[in-house]
Amino acid sequence: MESRRFFPAVCIGTFVSISIAVAFSILMATLLYLTSLTEQSVRWAMVGCGFLALFVGGFFSGAKAKNKGWLAGAFTALLFVGIMLAISYLGYNESITSSQLLLFAGYCAIASLGGVFGVNFSGGNS
Repeated sequence: MESRRFFPAVCIGTFVSISIAVAFSILMATLLYLTSLTEQSVRWAMVGCGFLALFVGGFFSGAKAKNKGWLAGAFTALLFVGIMLAISYLGYNESITSSQLLLFAGYCAIASLGGVFGVNFSGGNS
């Protein structure tokens, strides 16, 4: 019975993460267009948004899975990273850099932490 709700939990967490990231990207693109901000000036805000999006996505996946939140969060981050890599490589023909790998490892760690909080917030296996 556990495996039946694990995959949907990961998909929900990934959808939440992507939704937050897209919403924040639209906000930042609007600010970049309408103000004199540069891409370099909002770089750390975008990185922070990525971490926040993955933490919230991991939280949702852990809460939905109700157990093994760290694993649900990690799989949420891996699916998110896989989608990001596919868009980056197939859409923009960019290869993976070592700084991206470090960022993706941070994404996995923060999403796992979010999954742990999600399981504990939802009450786990009660």
